[in-house]
Amino acid sequence: MKKADLIIIVSVVAIVGVLSFFLYFVNSNSGNTVTVEKNGKVIETLSLDEDCEKKYDFDGETNTLVIKDGKATVTEANCPDGICANHKPINRSGESIICLPHKLVITVTNDKSSDNEIDAVAKILMKNSKAKNVAFYGIMIALAFILSYLESFIPINAIIPIPGVKLGFANIVVLFALYTLKLRDAVIIAIIRVFLSGLLFGNPMTIAYSLCGCALSLTVMYLTKKTKLSIIGVSMLGGIFHNIGQLIMAVILTHTSRIAYYLPVLLVSGMVTGLLMGFCAKMVIERINKLEKKNKKK
Repeated sequence: MKKADLIIIVSVVAIVGVLSFFLYFVNSNSGNTVTVEKNGKVIETLSLDEDCEKKYDFDGETNTLVIKDGKATVTEANCPDGICANHKPINRSGESIICLPHKLVITVTNDKSSDNEIDAVAKILMKNSKAKNVAFYGIMIALAFILSYLESFIPINAIIPIPGVKLGFANIVVLFALYTLKLRDAVIIAIIRVFLSGLLFGNPMTIAYSLCGCALSLTVMYLTKKTKLSIIGVSMLGGIFHNIGQLIMAVILTHTSRIAYYLPVLLVSGMVTGLLMGFCAKMVIERINKLEKKNKKK
């Protein structure tokens, strides 16, 4: 790792520390109400002091909210990922449970406070032949697809029930293409991979999130590739901005900035997964270079 890579890690840790301070500690007072929003519009406000159970059904999209002992939790939901139902109970002002597929946001608020620190922070942040090329594209896309398929078996959302947290195995292929092929080739491989994975393992919303994250990630990696950063540092930035891109799309689709509550976790997960995928891509490229040198000697 180069000095510039370490600077990225230190910078991200510092940013996460500041965000966590504002999001989780400055705003650590217990709330007394729960606000339920659908498509950015408040549909109901409930008291945390009164135990109750509410089932919301919007054209077959159901979520069951339970308030008990001063805490709110989603016990059942028929959304594809089920992340909201696995979220821990919330009771601190500003904490949210967000169901991205249903565009439902449940937030703990304090009606005695006129300002919401979460919203304030969120507003601030927010040379081969054609035949060989086609064959190579096919191999790269197939490899990315297989990696996406293998990743689908890892229950990462059950371990970390935060929307947008992924391992990103397929990014190894995209990173490899970015460093060994033209930008156009990397873009084509990334877009086809997103559509194929979304159609088979996700839904239209999954494709929208992935495309936004992929576009921002590729742009940042391409711009930083020619700097002093190593492939590992570039990969970390790619992972971070991929999550930021998905977060931006989520804000647009859910019509709420409350989802910025997850930003610190997404920054850390993006950096960690980017670090791992960067190491893998670096090893693959170095191995291929060694094989090419051996073949030339022969």
